[in-house]
Amino acid sequence: MSQRIKILVATHSKTLAIENDIVNTILVGSSINNKVSATLKDDSGENISHLNKYFCELTAHYWAYKNLDLDYYGFFHYRRYLALNRINSSGYIAKLGFENKSEKHFGLNEKNIKSILNGKIDWVLPLNNYSLRHTVTSTLYENYRYHHNSTKDLDFVIDYLKKNYPSYTKYIDEYLFTKSLNKQYFGNIFIAKKQAFMDYCKWLFEILFAFQEQKDYSNLDLYQSRIPGFLAERLFGIYIYHAQATNPNLKILHVKSIFILNSIKKVTTVAKIKSFSKNIIKFCMPYGILKLYQNKKSDK
Repeated sequence: MSQRIKILVATHSKTLAIENDIVNTILVGSSINNKVSATLKDDSGENISHLNKYFCELTAHYWAYKNLDLDYYGFFHYRRYLALNRINSSGYIAKLGFENKSEKHFGLNEKNIKSILNGKIDWVLPLNNYSLRHTVTSTLYENYRYHHNSTKDLDFVIDYLKKNYPSYTKYIDEYLFTKSLNKQYFGNIFIAKKQAFMDYCKWLFEILFAFQEQKDYSNLDLYQSRIPGFLAERLFGIYIYHAQATNPNLKILHVKSIFILNSIKKVTTVAKIKSFSKNIIKFCMPYGILKLYQNKKSDK
């Protein structure tokens, strides 16, 4: 029997995207933003579409969790995909835009997806899919402080986990407080077998809803209001560490992730050459040097 697979590409604005019978765009926050065209929307059935301002792409996760019956559930972003033809690889590939054969180049044609998601794999995950920046010389806990000015919210979910899921304590320490961690998961992008996805969502949204009940967003800007989405990125790694340790039969496939610089236009070879020198600085230069470079430019 053929596997029932759906990979949702979350978007909130006009974008190009890979689309086929398996890979579909989903408009997140569609209950308050219905002007963008997408194959699916996150505001039907049981949903938290109205919380998209805080939960980001997780409103698509929740919608799929409550409304779809599949064998595999996958989640990408309009600018972030997984390369299913770059198996057992870490890091990410930066692309200037979509190309005519992006579906094939990313291994996201239906035939390849079905051959990989054959019922034997539990998770397909990006490994170290983050521009490491502050993470190389610190822990992920300090990385959170660096990007969000405080660890108060992260401390809340850590305390919640230790109180309600004490078996996770060891993996909180391993994932958040270990320097030079060689496995880290960002972006809330993955593909999961049904039971793995259902178990994860039950766990995740219990924690995030508990957080949401007590959080005051009144003094936060739009970016920092996306805290549940940021917390989920850290929680996901803890969950995977725990799952691997407690289930020796768990099958995880690591692949490269892809970052699309311009998701609005298709790029030609000429366009690639013209924009390469401008964008290569952003993706290859260490963060500290990049900031100096940007400051120098602003001084001119």
